[in-house]
Parts: sequence; C-alpha cells; structure tokens
Amino acid sequence: MNAPIIDPLQGDFPEVIEEYLEHGVMKCIAFNRRGTLLAAGCSDGNCVIWDFETRGIAKELRDKECNAAITSVCWSKYGHRILVSAADKSLTLWDVVSGERITRTTLQQTPLQARLHPGSSTPSLCLACPLSSAPMIVDLTTGSTTVLPVSVPDAGNGLVPASRNKFSDGTPPFTPTAACFNKYGDLVYVGNSKGEILIIDYKTIQVHAMVPVTGGAVIKNIVFSRNGQYLLTNSNDRTLRIYENLLPLKDGRRALDDLEETHKELNGVEKLKAVGSKCLTLFRDFQDSVTKVHWKAPCFSGDGEWVVGGCASKGEHKIYIWDRAGHLVKILEGPKEALIDLAWHPVHPIVVSVSLTGLVYIWAKDYTENWSAFAPDFKELEENEEYVEREDEFDLVPETEKVKDSDVNEDDEVDIVTLEKDSAFSDSDMSQDELCFLPAIPSPDVPEQQDKGVESSSKLVDSNHSGSPLSEEAGPNGRATNHASSPLEAGCSDGNCVIWDFETRGIAKELRDKECNAAITSVCWSKYGHRILVSAADKSLTLWDVVSGERITRTTLQQTPLQARLHPGSSTPSLCLACPLSSAPMIVDLTTGSTTVLPVSVPDAGNGLVPASRNKFSDGTPPFTPTAACFNKYGDLVYVGNSKGEILIIDYKTIQVHAMVPVTGGAVIKNIVFSRNGQYLLTNSNDRTLRIYENLLPLKDGRRALDDLEETHKELNGVEKLKAVGSKCLTLFRDFQDSVTKVHWKAPCFSGDGEWVVGGCASKGEHKIYIWDRAGHLVKILEGPKEALIDLAWHPVHPIVVSVSLTGLVYIWAKDYTENWSAFAPDFKELEENEEYVEREDEFDLVPETEKVKDSDVNEDDEVDIVTLEKDSAFSDSDMSQDELCFLPAIPSPDVPEQQDKGVESSSKLVDSNHSGSPLSEEAGPNGRATNHASSPLEDDAGGSRMKRKRKPSEKILELQAEKVKKPLKPSGRLSKVKNKSVADLDNGNGFLGDDVSD
Repeated sequence: MNAPIIDPLQGDFPEVIEEYLEHGVMKCIAFNRRGTLLAAGCSDGNCVIWDFETRGIAKELRDKECNAAITSVCWSKYGHRILVSAADKSLTLWDVVSGERITRTTLQQTPLQARLHPGSSTPSLCLACPLSSAPMIVDLTTGSTTVLPVSVPDAGNGLVPASRNKFSDGTPPFTPTAACFNKYGDLVYVGNSKGEILIIDYKTIQVHAMVPVTGGAVIKNIVFSRNGQYLLTNSNDRTLRIYENLLPLKDGRRALDDLEETHKELNGVEKLKAVGSKCLTLFRDFQDSVTKVHWKAPCFSGDGEWVVGGCASKGEHKIYIWDRAGHLVKILEGPKEALIDLAWHPVHPIVVSVSLTGLVYIWAKDYTENWSAFAPDFKELEENEEYVEREDEFDLVPETEKVKDSDVNEDDEVDIVTLEKDSAFSDSDMSQDELCFLPAIPSPDVPEQQDKGVESSSKLVDSNHSGSPLSEEAGPNGRATNHASSPLEAGCSDGNCVIWDFETRGIAKELRDKECNAAITSVCWSKYGHRILVSAADKSLTLWDVVSGERITRTTLQQTPLQARLHPGSSTPSLCLACPLSSAPMIVDLTTGSTTVLPVSVPDAGNGLVPASRNKFSDGTPPFTPTAACFNKYGDLVYVGNSKGEILIIDYKTIQVHAMVPVTGGAVIKNIVFSRNGQYLLTNSNDRTLRIYENLLPLKDGRRALDDLEETHKELNGVEKLKAVGSKCLTLFRDFQDSVTKVHWKAPCFSGDGEWVVGGCASKGEHKIYIWDRAGHLVKILEGPKEALIDLAWHPVHPIVVSVSLTGLVYIWAKDYTENWSAFAPDFKELEENEEYVEREDEFDLVPETEKVKDSDVNEDDEVDIVTLEKDSAFSDSDMSQDELCFLPAIPSPDVPEQQDKGVESSSKLVDSNHSGSPLSEEAGPNGRATNHASSPLEDDAGGSRMKRKRKPSEKILELQAEKVKKPLKPSGRLSKVKNKSVADLDNGNGFLGDDVSD
C-alpha cells in the first residue's frame, strides 16, 4: 500500500479480516517487538513462528517431552529467545535461530501465563502466574522459584514476605492472579482477587504500594502499554480501566523509596495506599453499558493510542476498539467462534485474534485510496478521453531531462545496510543485535502435509450409507449423509452434532454432550444409520444412538482424532478406525477403550510384516503425521496412505502389512477413500494430484485373496514381495490435477454411483469445487462465495453436493433442471404468446362426462402396499436391510419454539426449497439457498423409499373436494386438528398431504 495516496483522515485502526493463518489448533499468540514475526502456541505442544511479512512459517519448535496445549508464548527483548508455558506445568526456553531448547523447568502448578524479564536481551528470569497459586519469579537456569505476595494484612508495616502470602483471616488468596513487569523490569505489578494493585520489588519480595480498584472486583488481566506510561486492568465487574503511571520509567524503585520517606509518619495499609496514590492514577474506564459483556485478552495498540478488548461470550468473535479518551470507535465482528486470545501489531494498525477452532484471523484496515486529494496534477475522468503523447514522453531519458544538470552523483555509494530509526521505538529499544527476520529455508512438500492435514481436521464431512438428516446451529465443522440419502449430519464448533432431514430441510435430532465443548472434527454413520460416531478436538470419540439421542460410549485418546470411521461390516459396530493428529492410525474398541496402533511404514529389509511397536522409519525417526487411512468396503482390510507416498494394505486383526503400492513421485498422501461400490480407491497427495486406483481384489474375502497372492510370490522377500503383491491389488486408473493453477485439494470423494470425482479447492478465500468424470475430463467448476471450503460430500443417490464454508455455513449444490414439456408430452404445445381458448362444457368438472361412461380398470377395493420398499439400483443386495434407518420420527413443535427455528434457519442459510422462488443452480449463489428437484416432496425419489398409492381418489375424497370447491378452506399455517380418515390414508408419513387433496 502506498502511504502518500492514503487518506490521512481515516482512523488508524483495523476494520476487516484480511487473511487467516492455520497450522494445527492454535491457542495463544505473541508478536516480537518489531512485529515481523508472530509466535503461536498449539494444542499439541508445538510452537509455530510465522514470518508476518510473507505469511509463511519461518520456524516450528517441537518439544518431544511436551504433548500438552501451550498456554502462553513470550519473546525476549531482542527476539532471540522465546518462553513457552504449557498445560503439563512446564516452562521451556527456546533459541529462535537454531530452534534448540535451552532450558526446561517444571512447576507445581500449570502456568497460565509466563513473561520473560524485559530488562535483558538474554533473560534467565521470568514471571509465572500459575493456575492455583500466587505469581512467582522463576530462575530458568536453576529452576528455583520465589513466590510473590498477593495481599496485604490490615495491620503491620505493609512489607509482606512471601511466607505470609495469606489474607488477614488466614485464608489463601483467590487464584489465578494477574501480574506483569513494568517497562524495565525493576518492579512487578500484581492484581489480586480483592481488587487491589500491589507494586512489589521482586528482589526483596516486599509490597511498596497498593492501589485499590473501584468496586473491589477481582482483577483478571493486567498489562502495560508499550511505552510504559499506562497500565490497563480487566476486572470481574466487566470494566476495563486505564491507570496513568506517575513513576519514572527508569529508577522506579528509587522513586518508591522517596515516596515512602515522604509518608514515613503513616504505617501499614494507610502508608501503602498513600504511596500508591502517587504511583498510579485512574485515567479512564471502558465497558459495554448495554450488553455488560466480560472481556478477554485486553491490550494497547503499539503507540498506546487505542485500547482493544475481546468479547468473552461463547459463540461470538467480537473485538471492541476504543480511543484513549474513552470513545468506542469500532466493533469488529468475526465468525461465530469464541475468541480466546488477541494481540495488536507493534507498528501497524493490525489486530490478530485466535478463535476456539484454532484459526488465527488477521484484522487490517480497509484503506480507501483518494488519488485526487494527494496528487494535485491527478485528474479523475468520468470516461476515456483521447490523449496525444509528446514525442519524448515515454523515452528512457526525455529530452527535457538531458539538458538539465543532474544533482545526483552516480558514483556515490548508497547505504543499504544501516536501519533507519523508527519513531515507534525509543533509543533504548534499538539494537544492532535485534532479530527481525528468520532466514528462509525452502521446505520440501512433505512437511506441508502436516499443515494441510490439520486444516481439514477442524471441519470435516462424511456420508452415511443412505442420505437425508441436516444441521442447523453454530457453523458446522463436519457433515455426513446417511446410507439412504435421507439424513445429513453436521458436527459443530461447540461440540454438538445436529441431524437434518434432507427431504424437508428441518432439524430431526440434536445430539448434545455436556462433557464436550470442543469442535467436532469428524462424523460417521453406521451401516444402517442407527448409530453415529463423533470425534472431537478434546481427543474424545463418542458413539450415539440416533433414534433415542442417548450416548452409548465415550472414549478418550492420547491425541486429537482428525478422522474416525466405524467398521462397515456390522450394523452395530464396536470398532472404529481413528487417525490422530500426531500419531499413527489405530483401531479403537469403543466398548473397552483399548487401542491397537497400525504400522505406517515398512523397513527396507525384513519380511514386511511390521508390528505396531516398530512403527518408525528405517532411520529410527517417527513418521510424518497425520496419516490417512480407511476400511475397504466390508472392513476386513485397512488401506493406509503414509508420508512416504506408499499405500499399505493391512490386516488390522494381525497388524501385519500384506501389500504395498508406491505412489508416483512419493508425495505425502493426505486423503484416501473408497468409492461406494468398493471398486475404486481415490487418493489425494501433496503433489496436488488426485489419483484413482482400480481395486483388483474381490470385494469379499479380500484377506484370503491376499494369502493366495503371497503364496504366488513366496520366492520373494521383504519390500519386493510387498510391492509384487501390491501390484496385483491396486492399479493406477486415472489422475486429476489443475495444470494451470496447481492448487491443493481438500475433501475429495466419489459420487454415489462412482461415475464422478469431486474435489474442493484448498486455496484460502475460495469456495471452488471441481468435478471430473472417471475418464479424467474436467466437466464443471462450481464457484461459491468468497469463503474457504473446509469439507464436502456427494449425496449417495442424487446429483447433489453439500459443502461447508469457513464461516460454518452448509451450501447445497443441485442441478439446474430445464423442463422441456413438449419433448415428453406430445400433446403439449408451446405458445409464443397468449391465445384465447374456449373450454369444453365438462372440461374442468371434477368428474368429466367422458370419464363417467368409461369403465374403471382399477379395483378400488384392492389393498395397496405402502410399507414394502422397492429396491434401488444404487444399493446392492448386501446393503439392503429392513432395519435400515432412513427417517427420524417428526415431533410437532408448538408455535413459540417455531420462531426459534426460523431464526436458526436464517443463520445457517438452509431454506426449504418449496418456499423459495429461485432454484439453486450449479453455480450456487452465495446465499446457499436450495430448491427441491420435484414439484412436491411426494414426487421425489428419496433413496428408493417411494410409497405406492391409489391412482384414482375414492368417493369420500371426491365428496371432500366438492365441499372444498363450494366452501374454500381458510388460509392457515397449521394443519387442522381433525383429519378425515380417508385423507389420513394418503398421508405419506412425513407430514405432507397428497397432491389430490391438498389445497
């Protein structure tokens, strides 16, 4: 952005989301002092450093001893070191350039926050605020700790040693307690649960001053501005307060001694308050007087002119910005995800926030360039004008310039090394040794797999064997259609699972787990739709009974499961295949909770039958994770795609690798999925290519066929034998890629009949879906709203694709049918304009005279079978079952809750097609509205569940219709309480009346 053409009257604060960063599930963030590097702590114990200029990963710090979530990150003064605190009670100091761990210290309590001493470029001291104890000074070299006082008794001299860290009544203080260093680190400011700010000399562990906060509410956060002149507190009374620092920035400790000498006639608390009144004075307070929300992660802007605070309400990502005078200047509203941390860029008007799903959003200013206001010779034209150029206007050196004597000596050396001083930094902050950037190291494609795998972990979709319940509440994180194409299931970011009836677009069931508030990472239906398996970011696997809505089992793993799939061979499965975030895929027994880790690689020597305990590469290093895996059609084999670009065929019962198929190029395999009929396997690799393999094994008894192949190649050993067997199991059929844009793919899958392949574009800010036929031809590119795509699924029966956007909306893509009546009705005549038509006398009678004389061929006394389901060609005989769950019972809701449903309906943009006037085309509109394919729900073939009905209405119905003609029904939005028996016979069980009797 060019600074000279930017309107200076625009406010210097962010306005819109410019971009988002993703790498695992991030929990906390911190800028270095220049704002060139951004550190983020992840839920898996890793710390990622982003180059904020290029938005690329510059360094990743991995601690093998830490698998717990990071609670805080802190840069040293000149950016050479980073302090990381984690939920496993550890404090780890890292060297940023080398990426090596310097020290690791374990505390007695989990540190919620840790801050390095700001007075040294290579600090060895830090201030830690544990979960359930007082703040402490920690020596990172020796591991020793010094507990700070958090309260002052009502009597005494006010100089409280750490051993007296209790209230006057002897009870321990409320915790956790907020604390921070001042600008140069000679004093510590502690905000306690009594609503008091204590100023402490951490070397002598003495309280020198106390400033009571109005109302005495618990202080949750305390932070200094960058220049050290202002102190910001966040209290439990929903108020942010700014205090002006009256002490000098340097030698604040000596100034405290002078103030104590001035008030030497006072003692105890009175003396501390008197000294405190000369140290801090209330400057301004901020609150939302309407909503009275709590605040989270408040901070100053880089220049201290703005104050920012995040809304702590669940499901809201709001950021409030005030100027220092107390005026609310902006409310930034983000996605429907809770905010957990935020930071303001040290130099630029940029705010970075972290959502509950682990994404980092970058908020920047929406600049308006006003050229005419800043360039006097710039002329704005309403329309193009012809312009005649001068003869020398576009010469490299115009004639007018040649005659001028140049004032620039071209032989002078230009200094391109010395940094100009920035007004945002004081002289004491300047250092030639400051680390502003990390050297760029080109990364191979392999490690990128980890980023993409985690990306697809937070929001996934799946398809159950049938296809019809849908979801509504907070943005769905994952979706799945069932076997019969009647329900669609969606996992939400708040831990709930919502099931939609896909025919009516209404919510059929909502599964709520009180123990789970984390985002859902995947959902999976059982074979006949009676059970649903849900995996979440809190490392849990939960099995639900769909009809009763009750939880059957809940299992907690050691790692977050990115994907979990129930065993396809049973209607009530107890086994599932889980693919965790940072470990190998595993078979989980949901009944007992036991796990069996599967091998993900094969050593170069040996018999190729690798037990799980040898789950490492030949060089002893662990494999790249996450790893993709799936069952075959009947679940007797597991196909694993690893980071070496190999497809392993494993017998999960014996945990042995029986075959190996190398992928061309050896790129990391990110996704692996079978077609519905089990004849084709689709892989998504890190080389931006989708590949289809034809399955040469029989669908049933695939394990026995593998034994026969091994017997055929018994003269071979090790990897050669595995490859020889693999060549008889899978053969490459086709590959797909975008040779122009070279985009990565996300959530690829087959259509229900396996004739089409679909893949989502993994580019940020694009909602594109590519569709190929199986021969490899690109037939369609669907372009949606400017929101990243995170998951998609193809309807098991109909040509319908359902996709999930980053904002949590579910979009339904359907075919835009063109009705050509004249092609199918020979007596139908298309008119270019209206013509006068003379009707016959009996043409619009209920029973025309011409029909009365005809003998009916239909025996009205014959019973019509409306129970037996006709077989659908889309399902094999083995897939058919009388016990299959296609629909959930509809429970009528009273009028009051119906209003809530309408509100939710508008939030998720899933609208009933029968009330929409515009069909959803292949180029689905950004509003995501969908229309049904038929004129009425009864005419749509919902997965072979059509019901037979009488072709001619009975006499009672004809009488009812005659009464309706004489006396029209009153318009009403509800069904009548009393229903005629003959009318009830035509009810199809879904709350819809037949076409013959509907008004």
